[in-house]
Parts: sequence; C-alpha cells; structure tokens
Amino acid sequence: QAWNPYSSQTAFPPGGEILTAFTMATSGGDRFAALPNLVAVVVIAVGVYGIGRRIGLDPRRALFGALLTPLFPVVALHAQSTLNDLPLAALVVAATALLLRRSETDLALAAAAVALALTTKVTALFALPLLAVLAVLVWRPRRRPLAVAGACSLAGGSIWYVVNLVNTGDAR
Repeated sequence: QAWNPYSSQTAFPPGGEILTAFTMATSGGDRFAALPNLVAVVVIAVGVYGIGRRIGLDPRRALFGALLTPLFPVVALHAQSTLNDLPLAALVVAATALLLRRSETDLALAAAAVALALTTKVTALFALPLLAVLAVLVWRPRRRPLAVAGACSLAGGSIWYVVNLVNTGDAR
C-alpha cells in the first residue's frame, strides 16, 4: 500500500494545533506552547460568569462559578499541556454565552465560535445538538437569522472535513 499524505496525522482539523504552532514559531521554541490553553481557561471562566448572569444568578454566585471552574482537575491539568481540549471548550462556552444574548451581532459571533470549534477538534460535533437546541429555544421568534448563522457556521467549520473527503474519501 502506498504512503498516504492524508493519513491519521493530517486527518483531523488543524485549528487547535495552529495556535500552538504560532506560539512556537514566534518564540523560537516551545516555551509558550501552553499559552493557548491558559488563554482558554480565562475565556472559559469569563464565559461561565456570563452564562451564570444570563440565566439569572446574582453576580457573586456567577463569580463563584467562574472562579471555581479553573480549579477543576481536568481544567487545571489541561491548562499546562498542549492538548487542544481547552480551546475547544472555550469556543463552545463562548458560543453558549453568546447564544444566550439576543442581538444579531452576538448570534454572528456565536456562529463564528461554532465554526472555529469545528475546525479545532472532531469532538465539537458532540456539542452541535446542544447548541442547536439552545439556539432554537432562545431565538424561537426569529428563525431567519438563526438559520443563516447556523448555515454559515457549518459551512465555515466543515472546510477541513471537505478537504479530507476529497483527498482520502473519508470525512474525518
């Protein structure tokens, strides 16, 4: 069997690795390789605070949840690694927080966050049904902007999957 340049090493979306590669290329080493994960922890904490406020928690309780989130063992251990789980989680939390707001600008930003999540890791597909249900519940009276945002996020996030399908015959 001939060597396939699109093997499992290049099969998955490169969005998360691009951040780490950028820090390595600009610093000349791997000293700052975990920086995307550390930024993601901050984004997750801010998103948890925003979600808490949008669902009706008072500021102190929302802040308690936001400050507690980085202390969870899985978050604390991933924060110092170069895995791309936390950037994916940050994008999903950001999309959730933005969907809970009711402006079309926030809807467009949520769609961009979903598209970036899809280009970060395949497991972003697991979040899509929950985000879709949330979007429909929050945006029920205004279906047209929601449909446009959903279509744009799926189209933008599926680019790498299309590349894989064309080159290998397999979308993952």
